[in-house]
Amino acid sequence: MTLLIVGLLLFLGIHSVAIVAPAWRDAQLAQRGEPAWKGLYSVAAAIGLGLIIYGSSLARQAPLVLYTPPTARRHVALLMLLPVFVLLLAAYLPGRIKTAVKHPMLLATKLWPLRTCWRTATWPTCCCSVAFSPGPWPTAFRSSAGRCGPCWVRRPGQRTM
Repeated sequence: MTLLIVGLLLFLGIHSVAIVAPAWRDAQLAQRGEPAWKGLYSVAAAIGLGLIIYGSSLARQAPLVLYTPPTARRHVALLMLLPVFVLLLAAYLPGRIKTAVKHPMLLATKLWPLRTCWRTATWPTCCCSVAFSPGPWPTAFRSSAGRCGPCWVRRPGQRTM
């Protein structure tokens, strides 16, 4: 379980640098150069992802069950996936959903792990679900995306990472 938590902290920590400490990130970019920074960033993210995968496999061998969900919850959990897929499609298609929700893919990434934790109810699953969402990660990304416009638009002189 420790490896899973360390992996989550490393993976989400390196991806949160631009949100939490943009000045530090810019200083590292200036000091090391863009290729070296991207290399370190990629290595840290890959190590974090590897620790998440390995720690999750170890934690699932003897999982701590938080509660035993009723059998009917399986069917409700499947129904909860319907809005997730609609929101994922709405992210790429024009329409009223995209206009009303603003960021339908981020909402879908909040609903999917919530549904997973609600259905599975083991400590490793809920730990990963809460770490990625509905926690602060998608919300912080949405807040930072609003400061500089859409994240997929690259302006002259703007760095991508």
